[in-house]
Amino acid sequence: MLCDNCHNRVATIHLAQVVNNSKVEFHLCEGCAKEKNYMNFNGIPDISSFFNSILGFTAQPYVNMPKPQTCKSCGMTFDNFKESGKFGCANCYETFADRIEPIVRRIHGNSAHSGRMPRCSAENISQSREADVLKKELKELIKLEKFEEAAEIRDKIKALEKGKGE
Repeated sequence: MLCDNCHNRVATIHLAQVVNNSKVEFHLCEGCAKEKNYMNFNGIPDISSFFNSILGFTAQPYVNMPKPQTCKSCGMTFDNFKESGKFGCANCYETFADRIEPIVRRIHGNSAHSGRMPRCSAENISQSREADVLKKELKELIKLEKFEEAAEIRDKIKALEKGKGE
């Protein structure tokens, strides 16, 4: 197959691009690819510059890049966590909670413990979880100004907490 650019040499670089559900293929010889800066300094095809030139993009430096989120207590960033696999302090869990939960779900299948519990504390733990769920529901009802239903939920929470204290 000959080069699509010069039509003289054998094409050794074959690239395909899908644009609007149609496939576009390009076949270039090594000389044309180097000439058009589609090869990096090692002679390996630089696909990003190739597609950027086809699509009309130009590389722009990141001028206003946001600063990475850091833990206020220890100064650790999420990138530091990804490198080491360990957090710097207990506050990191709260700082990066939105990023941690998907990772935990992917690994464990859920972000809340749903397995077995010790018999001696199982009832207290289940009551505590139920109270937490009811408290969230109470906040939502208050936001929606459904005060009668909120009062019922409040009473259920009080009953659970009273039963837990005994």
